[in-house]
Amino acid sequence: MLKSGCYFSDMIEVAKTVAVTEEEELLIVRRSQHDSNPGKWEVPGGGVEKEKPVEAAIRELEEETGLTPDTLRKQGAGELETDGRTFRFHVFLAQVSTTSVELSEEHSDHQWIQIEEHEEYDTVEGFRKDLELSGIIKTNKQSENR
Repeated sequence: MLKSGCYFSDMIEVAKTVAVTEEEELLIVRRSQHDSNPGKWEVPGGGVEKEKPVEAAIRELEEETGLTPDTLRKQGAGELETDGRTFRFHVFLAQVSTTSVELSEEHSDHQWIQIEEHEEYDTVEGFRKDLELSGIIKTNKQSENR
């Protein structure tokens, strides 16, 4: 459908923040049982409201974990289709200096893990892609080319 001369879609904009410490520990949060994808692990993130994706990334990290990033850099973007909806996600890499987390009601648990341990967790769809886009793990193509 056209809106103001542009193509308008029902795409949902999402900002995700991959938070790491100087010791290369990765923060993952577990979805609450009363939320979508109950019990699955993910990185903090959520919908981009009437704001820029970078503002949403900071807001979501603070709302979901109580953390404020020391540094924040957009690393990439991608799309994911699931449950008949299309999501455009913006992935940010945040450096944090504290591991003290205050969870929101959206999550029931958190873990600081070594990056290579991420495959041991039951994660939401697209989780590996978030880590690839953040630059903290290699893409499957990069791994194959070695």
